Amino acid sequence: MLFIVKFKKELKEFIKKELEPASKSLKELNDSSIIADSELKELIMGSYLAEKISFFVAEFSSPLEAKTADFKKFLKSEESFKVKSSEKQICMDLGQIIKDQTGSRVSLDNPDKTFYVDKIGENYYCYADISGAESLLKRGYFTNNNELITADYCKAMIDFSGYNDDGVLLDAFSHEGYVIIECALKLLKVGPAYFNSKNFDFELPEPKVKPIKNKLMCYSDSMADLKFCKQNAKLSKTFKFIEFGFSTLNDIDYTLKEGKIDYFVSVLPKNADIEKLFFQLDYIMNKKCVIVIMTSQDIKGKFEEFGFKIIGSVKCADKTMTKLVR
Repeated sequence: MLFIVKFKKELKEFIKKELEPASKSLKELNDSSIIADSELKELIMGSYLAEKISFFVAEFSSPLEAKTADFKKFLKSEESFKVKSSEKQICMDLGQIIKDQTGSRVSLDNPDKTFYVDKIGENYYCYADISGAESLLKRGYFTNNNELITADYCKAMIDFSGYNDDGVLLDAFSHEGYVIIECALKLLKVGPAYFNSKNFDFELPEPKVKPIKNKLMCYSDSMADLKFCKQNAKLSKTFKFIEFGFSTLNDIDYTLKEGKIDYFVSVLPKNADIEKLFFQLDYIMNKKCVIVIMTSQDIKGKFEEFGFKIIGSVKCADKTMTKLVR
C-alpha cells in the first residue's frame, strides 16, 4: 500500500535509510515528503523520524483527473469529510467529486475524515492522515513540554554516530534524556508510534525487547534535569537500560575514567565552553571514539589542538550536527 511520509527536510537522508527496510519502494516528492510502498504496521513501528504518516489517495494534474481516484477506499457513505488545500478552488472541485462518488456529506467543523491536497511541481497529491492530530514527534514519554531539541533530531544524531550497541555511549548534557532514550528505543526496536497507539484504529504489537549489551550513560549537571530524565525513561520503559549520573563539565574527568567512552552524543547548552569540552573529551574518550554534537556555536579552532577532526556535518534548523573522530 502507498503512504505519504512527511518529515523535516534536514533529515531526508536519515529517514530514507530508516524507511528502506520496511518499504518495497520509495519515491521522493520534495525535500520533506516521500511516497513509501509499505505495510502500515511495519511503517509505523519502524519510523522514528516521521512527523506524519498518511494514506496516499491520488495524484492528478487537474480536478478532472481526480475523478478516476477511488475515494470509497478511504471514506464510507455514512462518514463526513472535508478537503484541505491552499487553493480554494481545489477544495470545492475535489469536495464535489468525493461527495458525488461516495454519497458522504461535507463537514467543515467536525469531519470524520480530512483529505489534504498539496501541490508539488505540476501535480497535486491527495492524502488522508492516519497518524492523528499530533505530530508523531510528540513522543508519549515526554513529561515536560519545554523541549530544547525535538526527538527526531536526537534520533538522527544516534544514526549519524553509527552507534549500534558497540561500545559505551555518553550524553553529558542530557536535556531530559531524549538522546539516550531514542538510542535505547532504536536498539530495542520500539518505534515511537508505539506510544501514540491510541491514534490508530488497530493495536500495535508489543515490542520484542532484547537486552542491550553496552552502557548508555545519561549525565547532567542539573538534578532537576536528571529527575525528568528518569521519569521519561520510566515512561518509555527504558529505565533499566540506562545509567544516570550527576557531573559538571569541570569534573567529568574525575567522574569518568580515562579512555572509558566510545561514543559521545550530545546537544550542547547555548553557553557551553567548547574548548573545555574537548579538553575533557580528550581524556575520557578512547582512541577509536566517535563524537556527535549539536550546537549553534562555531566550533572551528576549538577542537583541533586536542587531536580531533570533523568528518561530517548536517545543518539542523539554527544548529549544526557535527561528527568528529581522532
